[in-house]
Amino acid sequence: MSSPPRKKSKIMSQVESTGNGCGTESGMLAVFRGYSSELSAQQERHERLFKTSRDLTVLSKGTIFLLQRVRLDDDDSCSKVTAEAEKKLKNAAGELLGRMANELHDAPRGLYDRAFSPGMQEYVEAASLLHFIREGTLISRSTCESYINSAIEAHHAANDAKAPIHLFSLSVDDYLLGITDIGGELMRLAINSASSGNREAPFQICAFVRSLYEEVALLENVCQIKGVHNKMTTLHETVIKLEQACYSLKIRGAEVPVGRVGDLFKGSAQAQRQPEER
Repeated sequence: MSSPPRKKSKIMSQVESTGNGCGTESGMLAVFRGYSSELSAQQERHERLFKTSRDLTVLSKGTIFLLQRVRLDDDDSCSKVTAEAEKKLKNAAGELLGRMANELHDAPRGLYDRAFSPGMQEYVEAASLLHFIREGTLISRSTCESYINSAIEAHHAANDAKAPIHLFSLSVDDYLLGITDIGGELMRLAINSASSGNREAPFQICAFVRSLYEEVALLENVCQIKGVHNKMTTLHETVIKLEQACYSLKIRGAEVPVGRVGDLFKGSAQAQRQPEER
């Protein structure tokens, strides 16, 4: 039984396309000039995506710092801060992620993943923190992707409606790596809430982070995503710190002044680091 004919490689197709001149110096130079142009185009696209990812990281971190100023027990303050954070995220998605979508729509995504993935993870973390403050739940991948694409569509309609629009596809890898980063920010939110006199928020945050860790841990052995293991280790440490702090708050809360409640969380974090340093 004869095997099916093998598909010609891209290199052979280009060499044969030079015709009778494939064996001459000029023919070979034409082929390698084509390779040079293709590699240069890939490098330039990689640099553009890297710069866009860097800008996205800066804007996302700024949004996270803004959200850390929220007071969960003050509805007016919470609404004002979250509205400002939502505006920042929509502007970032419409402009920067729209730019990424235009770059990636006709390119192999895996070739440029390392260029734009860090910024994408930071954006998912910021969007997750905003969603938790508003809803008290974890944002889903489909909701986050829909949020991004609605912002891209709005930005496209307002600025360049005649140009073709390309939507962004949020990968499972970037989503999981983004949400597993949220533990540290929720720890800070718990400290700020406890310091301002809100003694219920730390317990809600602790329950959420514990549930997040348990759910993602089920996927860790199934989805072999690079970087998840290290982030899960950090997330597990955050769960321990939160549980110890909430335990101290429950037992000793009555004897701790309102302005010093946050010290219970800071003390549990320091106690957790001491065995590791030894």
